[in-house]
Amino acid sequence: MRFGVLVAAASALVAPVLAQDLRGVFPVRIADPAFDWSGIYGGLHAGYGSGMLTASSQHLAAGEVPLRGSVLGVTLGANWQVKRYVFGVEGDMAWSGIGGMRECLPGTGTLCVSDMGWLGAVRGRAGLAIDRSLLFVAGGVAFAGWRGTIRPVAGADTSLEAHAWGWTIGVGSEVIISDNMSLRGEYAFYRFGRHEAEMGADGANEAVELRPQVHIGRLGVNWHF
Repeated sequence: MRFGVLVAAASALVAPVLAQDLRGVFPVRIADPAFDWSGIYGGLHAGYGSGMLTASSQHLAAGEVPLRGSVLGVTLGANWQVKRYVFGVEGDMAWSGIGGMRECLPGTGTLCVSDMGWLGAVRGRAGLAIDRSLLFVAGGVAFAGWRGTIRPVAGADTSLEAHAWGWTIGVGSEVIISDNMSLRGEYAFYRFGRHEAEMGADGANEAVELRPQVHIGRLGVNWHF
């Protein structure tokens, strides 16, 4: 019994000294301070998109036109961080080379042409901060400068230019690489509303609805202020 008490007392005296010695041999790693995502940011992005223009008519079979092309644009936004959760809003605007041409009403020889000259969005973001990385989802209102043309075998071309409106949703990640710079990558899906044009000859007009949608993958760099 007396021996057990002596061992316990000796352990209590030796443990702090031993811990101090081990601390010198195995230094305790101090974690890097987490980045605070709160604030305003702006940047540049570039990417590639592919999608489909759907053409439908009451009396003719529906068809699709593959779309593809590059995008290059700017981004401006703001974040608010609460613990590990990040909320924000951002807007982006991009030049677009996304387009395509193909027979769109099977069996008629009619060609549909789609050109998207620019596109943008205003989106809300919500994400989870992990050390110096951010995983996020985003969604909101999408808009684009779009031109659609119908080229029937007989009759004149029918073209329409419109500010197309729709919605977008996507996911992405962002990583801080310096005190005020980050790299980001994301995927976004854009779906726009229907636009109607008439085609035909000799007064026999047919209303055709055109609706574009695209998938875009892009990389970007942001500066935080």
